[in-house]
Parts: sequence; structure tokens; C-alpha cells
Amino acid sequence: MNLNHLWAVAMVLALSAVYPQSPGVWAQSPPVAASCNTGWEWNQNSLGQDPCHVASILQATCRSGSGTNGPQSLNGSFYTPPQEGRPDDLRCECDTVTYSILMACMTCQGGQSYSWITWAHECDTTYVAQYPFDIPRGTAIPRWAFYNITTLSDQCYNVTVAEAIGRDPEATHKRTGGSGNKRNAGVIAVGVVGSVVLLMLPFIVVLIIKRRMRDGGHKLPRRQGISQRLRGQLILPTLTPTSANLPRHTYNIPINLTAFPPPTYETKNPPTYVNTGTLPG
Repeated sequence: MNLNHLWAVAMVLALSAVYPQSPGVWAQSPPVAASCNTGWEWNQNSLGQDPCHVASILQATCRSGSGTNGPQSLNGSFYTPPQEGRPDDLRCECDTVTYSILMACMTCQGGQSYSWITWAHECDTTYVAQYPFDIPRGTAIPRWAFYNITTLSDQCYNVTVAEAIGRDPEATHKRTGGSGNKRNAGVIAVGVVGSVVLLMLPFIVVLIIKRRMRDGGHKLPRRQGISQRLRGQLILPTLTPTSANLPRHTYNIPINLTAFPPPTYETKNPPTYVNTGTLPG
């Protein structure tokens, strides 16, 4: 256990010793509803609800069926922080928005606020500058309730800071407000868009491939036909002559020997002429 937790426990024990009859935060039947004293109109929302009224609406929704009617009137006491023995406290009060609203309800009745560290020392999970539930209809949370208390040196609700921040813009049923909620909404939106893109990507790839195949099937034969026609018109086939391709022909040339009388020789044996009648081709 660190020093902050030790200090928080000591503060709770000290408050319990000073106010041994502390009634806790939430009134049961018959209700004694808390309300702000006069002069605290600045902390009301646009509906004219003071922090005590806003807290009663928020907690009635969060603590559905628990019989809670809203914060009790202080009567010189204080509001105790969430405790392990009260599960609804740990579920509904471990955020700085609820803390700030309850501290505002306590101070506007004349009470003294204490630190967020003391308030949340038994919370397993805490939410800073955001309200972790849907805001019910019929109320609005002022802007000052979403201020990040942990940035203050004492981490304590500060009336001066809250009044300087003001109520606008408010968080309503449709607009939850708070920087944490905006970041969460952004993450969710990115996740949804990314999921849709991933789901559609295979279909897009298939469509592109099919389109290319379809376009290629129409264009390729046309190009081949054009090429073949051009080849038939402009390019003449050539043959390389070879000995095997050359035809062989026989030419018969008649020779009339009577047109050429043989010469006269003095010898008794003149030369003999042989007429083959054909010439080799």
C-alpha cells in the first residue's frame, strides 16, 4: 500500500471519528432530499437542477431497483466514499464526474469537500474525466463536472475552478461529452470502418481481377486479328530455295545434222558424231 492509499484511509477514519453518525450518501425511504443553499445558482444545469438533483437522477438510473431516492441532506455530516461492502457504490461512484457532482452537492450545503484519492481509494476501476454510463433522459451534466481533477495538486474538487469552467457545453442523453468518451467514440468509429474495409477488400480484389480478365478476353483476339490482316497485306511470305525444293526438268532439243554438212577429210576414216538427242537438265 503506497502513501496515497495510507493517507486516504487515514482521512476516511478521521472523518468517521469526527462524524460518527454519518448517514452515507444515499437516502432511503422516507427520503430527505438534499438541495443547495441560495447563492449557488451558477452550478445548476440548463434545466435548473442543482448538483444534488443531478446526482439523484444519475444514481437512480445506475442503482436501478435499489430503492435509492437521492443524496441525503448533510445536516452537519459528510458523504462517505465508495466502500467494498457496498457493491453499488463501487459500480456507480468510481468516476470523477460523479465525485465532482457529489462534492458540489456537499459544498453547496455548507460541507467541506475532500480529495479524489480519498474518495476512490477502494475502487477497483476508476474513470477520469468521463462518465462510464449512458446519461438518462431528463437531466444534463454541466461541463465543470468533466474537469480532470487529477491535474490539480490536491486532486480535490475546487469551487473556484468549477465556477470558472461553467456549465456549457453540457452532456445530455444524446451527447455524452467528456474527453474520454470522445476518444472512445473515435476508437469505436475507426474499428468499425476498419472492419468494413477488411470485409470488403476480398470482394474488391475479385471484382478487379474479373474485370481485367473480361477486358483482356475481348481485346486480345481483336489485336491478333488486326495483326494477322496487316501481316497478310504487308508482309509477303518468302521461301528459301534449297536443292530439295528445286524441280528437275528434261529439255529435248532436236538437232538437225543435215544443216551442218560434215567436213571433208582426206583420210579414209572420217570422225564419227554421236547424237544423244538430250541435254542434261
